[in-house]
Amino acid sequence: MGSQVLIYRQMPPATQAMGYKGWHEAFVRHAKKGEKGIALLAKAQEREAGGKPSENGKAALYFFPAYAFGAPQLPELSTELKGGIGDCGRFMGALKAVSPFPISFEEIGGEAKGYCDFENEKIVINIGMGEAQSANTALHEIAHASLHSPKTPFERMDINTMEVEAESVAYIVCAHYGVDTSAYSLRYIASWSSSKELPELMASMERILDRADALISQLGAQLEGAAAPEAQQKQALDAALAEAGALGEAEKGAEGEGGQAGS
Repeated sequence: MGSQVLIYRQMPPATQAMGYKGWHEAFVRHAKKGEKGIALLAKAQEREAGGKPSENGKAALYFFPAYAFGAPQLPELSTELKGGIGDCGRFMGALKAVSPFPISFEEIGGEAKGYCDFENEKIVINIGMGEAQSANTALHEIAHASLHSPKTPFERMDINTMEVEAESVAYIVCAHYGVDTSAYSLRYIASWSSSKELPELMASMERILDRADALISQLGAQLEGAAAPEAQQKQALDAALAEAGALGEAEKGAEGEGGQAGS
């Protein structure tokens, strides 16, 4: 938890952070030139020359400065989604309604598209992105908020697993609503799952499908609820127009009868 606080204080958008060597070994990726590391405290045990713990068999703990790099400090992994989605305003409204945390749109430094802030219980989406990317990012962060919150009882996962789960949920939900994010999502998932074994990936499948199914159901209810008032308004308008038309015909008929009687 201490490292998470230090990372958040120095770089809030960095939802993933590892040492330079860690990024290289896991993904063959490196921090961009000129990026400064996030200062952390690493813990170690003092040992004698023979490799045994010092002080009569009791290991002495000490701390030393270490540095990590957040994902926003790495070169862009995949391209940003382009294109729009049908009735984006209504869809984003539904996403905000089903999200565990409030969603806001703000300018985010670096290349991060969004982040889930568990400490302050909020989701931030980068402004200026296309509709498809904004929707995908919102779903990704909503999945984090519902699956990976420290308040949620589950066995703590590594960052790779959490990223694979979040983007997989976003991909499934977007596909259900006709938004093709494969150009972005599949590359993202592949990058984060490159060091995982098949049994580990399969263990996440049930969680991914359950969360995606729940989100699809929740969004469907919200979208139907938003459509209902519009349908009612249309019906009321049609009824009013029909009534006005009927009254107009009746008035014309009355004028016609009055004209014949007078002549």
